[in-house]
Amino acid sequence: MFIIRFGLPHSMTAELTRTHYIILFVLALLPLIVALIALPFMPDTVPAHRSWGGIVDRWGSKYETLVLPAIALVTGLFMIWMTKFSAGKDDYAGRMVFCISVGTALLFIAITIWLVYDRLTFAA
Repeated sequence: MFIIRFGLPHSMTAELTRTHYIILFVLALLPLIVALIALPFMPDTVPAHRSWGGIVDRWGSKYETLVLPAIALVTGLFMIWMTKFSAGKDDYAGRMVFCISVGTALLFIAITIWLVYDRLTFAA
């Protein structure tokens, strides 16, 4: 382990703080907040699936929009646990899992924003 850490700056091997876990929790919760804010502005029936040609081939309830943010929240909580677990064994591993967790959360946020935007603009 010493050889792997030898050339890394201190910030890459520093211990994770409570702030890191708060950041992960907020990022995990953000897709749900975005979806809940947009939910009242959506029509009751929204496109749930599109074919390769962009034609809507399944319609669903606007509440189906909450499925992806719920998955994002569960995944985020799991990633927080994994970060704590790996940081307890090795600080470098904890930092790496933290970076992967942030990237995963940002991906969920981007997909949720696209999903909400698509459902709001389809109604217009």
